[in-house]
Amino acid sequence: MSDQGNEQFAKLFSPIEVGPITVKNRVCETTNSPGSAGPDSGGLIDEHFTEHHVAKARGGTAWIGSETWLLNELLPEGAEEEFGAGGAAVRFASYMIPGFVEAVRKFCDAVHEQGAVAVFQLTHLNNAFGASAVPTVELYDLVPHVMTEEHIEFVLNTYAEAAQKALEAGADGLEIHCAHETVPQAFLSPATNKRDDRWGGDATARTLFVREALARIRAVIGDKMALGIRINGAEARQGGYDLLQFREMVYIIAETGLIDFVNVDVGHCWGRLLVPWVPCRIGPGGTGTEMAERKCAWGSDGSPHSPQALCQWEWRQDGIENRRDRRQRPLRNGRPLGHPRRGGFHPFW
Repeated sequence: MSDQGNEQFAKLFSPIEVGPITVKNRVCETTNSPGSAGPDSGGLIDEHFTEHHVAKARGGTAWIGSETWLLNELLPEGAEEEFGAGGAAVRFASYMIPGFVEAVRKFCDAVHEQGAVAVFQLTHLNNAFGASAVPTVELYDLVPHVMTEEHIEFVLNTYAEAAQKALEAGADGLEIHCAHETVPQAFLSPATNKRDDRWGGDATARTLFVREALARIRAVIGDKMALGIRINGAEARQGGYDLLQFREMVYIIAETGLIDFVNVDVGHCWGRLLVPWVPCRIGPGGTGTEMAERKCAWGSDGSPHSPQALCQWEWRQDGIENRRDRRQRPLRNGRPLGHPRRGGFHPFW
């Protein structure tokens, strides 16, 4: 390795203190959701899930972020639960399943046996509710219901309830997911937060939701666990915040003294690097399961291929070199509705 490379990675295998925990090196598995649990897991962590992630710890990864916990929503009486790409608005979350804490504890013990730390991510991600009546994901034309004070209070408390389960299970840290079109990002972004109450406005007001969620979690875990956020460093969408605005918001959040780390992502979630999913509600009728089966695969040349009638793609070239700004045009009649690209940058420390 060159001298420059040696200097750049000089501390890669050095321990680091993150809040109350010591991490043996800087090699990190950021939270992802490959769905590694087996088909008969019943929503709990099982041996398949454990082996997938603990294998990384066995190989030397010190920070195991495993997979996200999708939290429960406040749905009106009689309303159907909604399922979308990577998220859902559901009344019952996995952390509410009997035996959940015991299953997570076994996983944490397995991670700890390898000298690694176990960190979990708490997520509210759906198209049903948002800060304002603005489509959160430009791939879809679904307009979320505006969250009321009562709804916001409910959601904030779910973070605390899930944090209690993580604490009981012996987890080392928690991370609030504030990127990838989650509810927290809907509050952070000027593109999706058009509120004129205390939850919207300038950068300070737009960070209130995140600061309140962090405060609820910290009240539960105290100084026993590390606490942080995953946040979008630059949205790359029209009307969204840029790098300077991101820095201002992170500064405001950090000034509370509630967080121990920041996990930075960059870009919009729905781009060429991800498989685009087609929701059944904008095409022919179907169940949530059928919706999850309607997807497009990318060819080796970067072009979309689809055997499904739903996935009729149309592209445009905006004159950006290297085809960087290709995106789907807003289409109707059962077709996808457009998405900007997304970067894949995950600096951690």
